Amino acid sequence: MVTKSIPVERQYKKSQALPTGWEEVAQALLHSAGLGIYIVQEGKVQYVNPVFQNSTGYTEKELLGKYPLDLVHSEDREVVRKKAIENLKSENSSIPYEYRLVKKNGEIMWALEGVTSIDYGGKRATVGSFMDITARKKLEETIECSEKRYRTVLDEIGDAYFEVDLRGTFTFVNDQMSQHLQYSKEELLGMSYKTFTVEEEIKNVYEAYNWVYRTGGTSLSFGHKVIRKDGTRGFSNVSISPLKNGKGEIFGFRGVSRDITAHKRLEEEREALLQDIKRINRKLEEANKELQDFVYVASHDLREPLRKISSFGTLLQDSLKGKLDEDQQENFEFMIGGAQRMQNMIDALLTYSRLTTKAKPPQQVYLNEVIKGLKKFELATLLDETRGTIHTPEPLPPVRADPSQIHRLFQNLIGNGLKFHQEGIPPEIIIRAHGIENKMIRIEVEDNGIGIDEKYHEQLFVMFKRLHSQAQYGGTGIGLAICKKIVERHGGAIGIKSTPGKGSTFWFTLPRGSYLKED
Repeated sequence: MVTKSIPVERQYKKSQALPTGWEEVAQALLHSAGLGIYIVQEGKVQYVNPVFQNSTGYTEKELLGKYPLDLVHSEDREVVRKKAIENLKSENSSIPYEYRLVKKNGEIMWALEGVTSIDYGGKRATVGSFMDITARKKLEETIECSEKRYRTVLDEIGDAYFEVDLRGTFTFVNDQMSQHLQYSKEELLGMSYKTFTVEEEIKNVYEAYNWVYRTGGTSLSFGHKVIRKDGTRGFSNVSISPLKNGKGEIFGFRGVSRDITAHKRLEEEREALLQDIKRINRKLEEANKELQDFVYVASHDLREPLRKISSFGTLLQDSLKGKLDEDQQENFEFMIGGAQRMQNMIDALLTYSRLTTKAKPPQQVYLNEVIKGLKKFELATLLDETRGTIHTPEPLPPVRADPSQIHRLFQNLIGNGLKFHQEGIPPEIIIRAHGIENKMIRIEVEDNGIGIDEKYHEQLFVMFKRLHSQAQYGGTGIGLAICKKIVERHGGAIGIKSTPGKGSTFWFTLPRGSYLKED
């Protein structure tokens, strides 16, 4: 801080002369002082010490007789003039003030100056002294600029930022914090965290801050329920860390608070929805089990009377052989054939229901062996009758599945290819496999049969949906529905590519097995 420059002469009364030799002492002090010192009389410079000359870049000759205000920055001249007048009128010590001074080379220098009035050669004169504070001002500007950038960044970040003292009262908040709590910044400064914290969580929040203070932990995150100014509740995810002074002592805390109110609401709605879905799923499972039980029991109960109708109808027909006219004979055939078709449908329904009730755990299934078995047994007669062939250009990979269901899947698809063949053209079935992602295998069963129009593709896998009359092609209309259920049970998908007159390719995906042979 600059003190008032008071020449030695001021220590004596006007009528009192300086002791012998003191003039030289005073001159030496003025020259060696660390401050820039000048004397102005009648508005012009009468004396400057070497520090003044070095600071401004002017020589003594250039400065003597010059008006001091000519050296002051144009924007500060009026302020300097008023301050000088105020100080000269005051009988107390001079109050230092700051201003910008323009050096000879055009550089700006900040000065901290004080002035006082003395008698100089029998006339009133002004003595001024200044300290070069340019470095300090630059440092202050740098700090102020950094502080401004720091506060700007904190205001522009997406999350709410705050600082509190050791009592938990706000000392700084950014705009996002203000928006989150719906208080203005002015209202929040000095406010305790207890004001907007729900009562049941005040202790938990205190313990969180206390833990950071006691342990010196770098950070701690915790959930925080808040009460906004309008009384509504919000949710925050808060991370706090200590504020330390130069000695490493904690004097407060800084924190980042993320408004997760919308996310929390979504979580609550999602949880409620999940609970609803679970309840619905439980009811669906119960209904599905009841339906399966009904189908299974009903199928069993229907099979016996149908068996009797078919058996006794055949016996009756045989016993009346030769006694029935043509219409009566046809009616018997309708009755017996209908009972047999119903029997076949019930068997198919039982097969469909057992896909779930009688399912087996997945295991390694070797598809080449499945195809070999079908050729030898289940499809042998059909292959003979149609003169059909089954080709596998390359060995098929193993799959991880229920063996009996995979057997049924291939039997149905290959059987369809043999049954729906073109007149006069022996059916040819080609089976290929391709690797796909997610540990699945894509298998294609291609035939050269009658083909299917694209508009019917979606209907193919619907239970009891038939595209041809019973007279044209026999069957229950449930085979492809069974295939679809088997594939979906194993986490796969099934579809068809087909063109009328050019055959069909049924494709499906199954979990890939291991190429290592199991014992």
